[in-house]
Amino acid sequence: MKENTNIQQIFMSHNRMSVAAMQTLGDGLKENKVLTDFFFTHNDLQAGGEGGLAILKSLANKKDLRSLALNSCNVNGEYL
Repeated sequence: MKENTNIQQIFMSHNRMSVAAMQTLGDGLKENKVLTDFFFTHNDLQAGGEGGLAILKSLANKKDLRSLALNSCNVNGEYL
């Protein structure tokens, strides 16, 4: 993700990502400026701890993001 910052679509569902893997994905997403679609359903962002937060924070300034799906990602409380 850090090397290929031109990825426009990401479809990732039903993964059991470790905290480190989520952190790595979040770090990579920060570098991406052209993401248009991010579907990350059925992934427990709270279980991802700081990694889950990194993913959510990386989406904050995505001006071209037009589709976002976080169904069944345990997004509530501090994650909202």
